[in-house]
Amino acid sequence: VPVISTLSEGPRWFARDECDALLIEIDDLSGLVSSIQRLRQEPDLRQTLIAGGSDQLATFFSPDAVIKAYTKIFNTQSWLK
Repeated sequence: VPVISTLSEGPRWFARDECDALLIEIDDLSGLVSSIQRLRQEPDLRQTLIAGGSDQLATFFSPDAVIKAYTKIFNTQSWLK
């Protein structure tokens, strides 16, 4: 599913504009409308966002990626040593 998101803190960490999402400013209604129209009118853009989103999902949120991220956090905490 192609994604449209605001440039809020969370999505900014992993979403890349025009690669795996369309990013718009917070409260930008005209930007949202424009992004929806683009997705309806540009099938290549839809496919790019779908493919990019799938890649980002696998990279950052697959079970292996999440386990590696938590392991890294726990291994760098002095209270665990």
